[in-house]
Amino acid sequence: MEVFFAAFLPRYVPISLGISIPIVCFVIETGWYSTVATLLSSAGPRAAYLGFKSQFDRLAGSVMMLLGIKLIASAHEA
Repeated sequence: MEVFFAAFLPRYVPISLGISIPIVCFVIETGWYSTVATLLSSAGPRAAYLGFKSQFDRLAGSVMMLLGIKLIASAHEA
């Protein structure tokens, strides 16, 4: 994640931006994981997730495999 931010930050980062970025990231991450935990602690959404869990796992595994193949292919080009 740091590489992403480094690419979009100005060369000289003001102190206010240097302080606010980690705070904003913390708030966003905490909010996201709290929302997911709250939703998946309810019976309905948890049952729906568990019903589709194997499909989610296959999709995520396929995406990771394709990214790995792309990485290998790009290493051979360089």
